[in-house]
Amino acid sequence: MNITFVSSTERCGIASYTNHLAGALREAGHSVAITPPDLAHIPSGDIVHVQHEYGLHRAAARFSAWLSRVTWPLVVTCHTVPIPGHPQSPQIDWLMTV
Repeated sequence: MNITFVSSTERCGIASYTNHLAGALREAGHSVAITPPDLAHIPSGDIVHVQHEYGLHRAAARFSAWLSRVTWPLVVTCHTVPIPGHPQSPQIDWLMTV
């Protein structure tokens, strides 16, 4: 299976998490690519797995539009719990309905 992760590639906890998960999937025989968030690029693969955190995807409306253009099966891991009244809570609420 071809799996594409959309994740931070900087040195941070989310990048470490993604690298460990990608390594385990490679050991299991899957093809894995990791690409940084880029709202101008729609990633491809048998599965696209987005690592979501407010700091990685600041433009909520643009990010939601980007997600709606992904035509591959999509997995989103939310690394931040939504806080009622937070300016980006609607983005997380929308993710839960996809």
